[in-house]
Amino acid sequence: MKKQTKKQPASEYDALIEPFIEEATKHRGYVVKVAEQLSTIVGRTISRQQVAMWMNKERAERVEPSYSTALKLIEAINQVRQTLTAA
Repeated sequence: MKKQTKKQPASEYDALIEPFIEEATKHRGYVVKVAEQLSTIVGRTISRQQVAMWMNKERAERVEPSYSTALKLIEAINQVRQTLTAA
């Protein structure tokens, strides 16, 4: 008998970040650009690995950042999106 896995309910963060994750999969180096932009916003180094954890495609493996970090992450994503559409 196959083990049934219980789906986690989507958090507000999951609902907010998933459209950006779909976009990130279409652009090579997207996570790196977001990490660089986020580092500029917060004034300290944020690693690509950390951003990748926050933007993981698998909901069960995704790490949810603090509220203030999530807001800054979305700000960084929007700035990266603007530079990609301008290019």
